Amino acid sequence: MPTPLPVIRGASTALYPFTQTFICQTARSDSQAGVPARAISGPPLVRFDFPYNPLLVADKNTLKSAFGSAKGQFTTNLSATLAGIEYDYLSFDVDEFQGAQSAKLTYGVRWSVTQTMPQNLSPGSPSGAYPTLANGCISQLPYTQRVRFQTICSKMAAGPKYTYAEFAGGLTNFPTAGLMAWTLDEPMLSDADANTKIAHFLANWGDVYPFQFTDEDGTPYSNVFYASPQLVVTRRRVDQVAITTNLVQMN
Repeated sequence: MPTPLPVIRGASTALYPFTQTFICQTARSDSQAGVPARAISGPPLVRFDFPYNPLLVADKNTLKSAFGSAKGQFTTNLSATLAGIEYDYLSFDVDEFQGAQSAKLTYGVRWSVTQTMPQNLSPGSPSGAYPTLANGCISQLPYTQRVRFQTICSKMAAGPKYTYAEFAGGLTNFPTAGLMAWTLDEPMLSDADANTKIAHFLANWGDVYPFQFTDEDGTPYSNVFYASPQLVVTRRRVDQVAITTNLVQMN
């Protein structure tokens, strides 16, 4: 049986804001021509960063006692239920408990716990198109669109700069134009929209599988990937979630 992390104030294991990081274990060896070579190396895990601040002495002592019972990193079957999902096989990331006193009888504690074994997160089928928000928009603003090229450069200390274009330079099997990239910085997502984005990230095993992305100009792009095997989700309060997503187009 897993050992639940202690409840602090009301029925919540965590205090807002807290952060979830979904970590897909992948291997990546993309070619110089921008052709993706990616594979799954292990099932996804979840890490939590729980800040508890401010805390009264009794709450601080509750956390200290739970940390002592776990013997730091020794215990690997802790659990936490968040947003209706129970996350098991959690373990502390460090062996030291810290309680920072900010005022008389007021403390702050920060915990980081990571799954030591995966659980079934129902990732679904990969390669589905990047999801829109419930209101039909592609993304909240701000929204950044980029075009990237790849150039070999040799600049002499006291002479000209010599360049050679690898992208859009006429090389066989290289991109015939710049490749696209996007940053979606969304600070005010609902829980439902955040969960839809998380499900899509997990379905594509982070940065392993390609999908179609239609940008705010209405232009569809194929062969788009997540830029990272990790997705950081900051839950600020109920129905207020912040996610920054980086996408890249490959050849």
